[in-house]
This record gives sequence, C-alpha cells and structure tokens, in this order.
Amino acid sequence: MMRRRPVQRLTSMIVGAIITAIGAVTIAVLSGKSIDVELVWIVGLGAVGAWLLLTAVMAGVRNNERPSELEQTSDPVTPTRSCLAACS
Repeated sequence: MMRRRPVQRLTSMIVGAIITAIGAVTIAVLSGKSIDVELVWIVGLGAVGAWLLLTAVMAGVRNNERPSELEQTSDPVTPTRSCLAACS
C-alpha cells in the first residue's frame, strides 16, 4: 500500500468536512431552523479559499524537499593532492 501525500490527505479531509456540513445544514433545515444562506455561502467560500492556499503551500513545501535535477547530477569535484602536484 502506498502512502498518500499530505495534500491528498488534506483533500480527503476537506471533502469529508463538506459532506458533513451539507448534512448538518440539511438536518437543521428539516428540523425547522432558519438558516442564513448568505452566511453559509460566505463561510463555505472562505473555507474553500483557505483549502486552496493550504494545499498550494503544502505542495510547494513538498517539492522543495526533493533535490532538483541539477543537484542530483552534479557532483562537486575536489582535486586530490596527486592531481595538484601533477598539474603544477
């Protein structure tokens, strides 16, 4: 089994939270409660915006942890004493 990336885990949590929120609003409406729809939309849009920012930051941090292709292929060459003696 492969380990999922943090962004994928966060996405799954957000989907679960959205489904839970929809269920809670549905239960409240069916119980006869009055729901301010504009406030629900504002909170929902704020949550989605925060989710987008957080996943972008997490993806950026994840990419910075891996060495770039240049860092992987270039090995610093340090001259040895024998090379320095032969080159002078």
